[in-house]
Parts: sequence; C-alpha cells; structure tokens
Amino acid sequence: MRSLNRQIDQRQRDMARQRRCALQLLQKQRETFDQQARHIPLPVVLGLAVAGGFAAERFFHTRAPSNLWRLYLAWRTF
Repeated sequence: MRSLNRQIDQRQRDMARQRRCALQLLQKQRETFDQQARHIPLPVVLGLAVAGGFAAERFFHTRAPSNLWRLYLAWRTF
C-alpha cells in the first residue's frame, strides 16, 4: 500500500512538473509572438484582414461551401 501511495505521489509530482513546463512554454511562445507582432505595421495587418475577409466572403458565396454551410445550419437546428 505504501508503495502504491509513493507511486501516486510521484505521478502527481511528475504531472505538476509537466504542467509547469507546458505553461512556461506557452508563455514563452506568447512573448515571442507579441515581439514578432509588434514589428508588423498596422496598415499591413489591416490590409491582410480586409483581403482575408474578401476571400472568405467570395469563397462562401460559391455553390459548394454555401450549400455545406446551409446544411450545417439546418443540422444544428435539429
């Protein structure tokens, strides 16, 4: 029984360490992304957003995606 309790405690410590490492990695990725995003000029970001919105609108107004979207919405109502 003691051995089992020791194993459980060890697994809990391992999981806590993995969680801390994962959170540190996510924080580091956020910081890197924030640093890289600051170097992109605002007009470029806005231009990409407008172009992406235009492309998405054109894509969803074609026949196949439009039909799939309507089917999805109908399925969701049920």
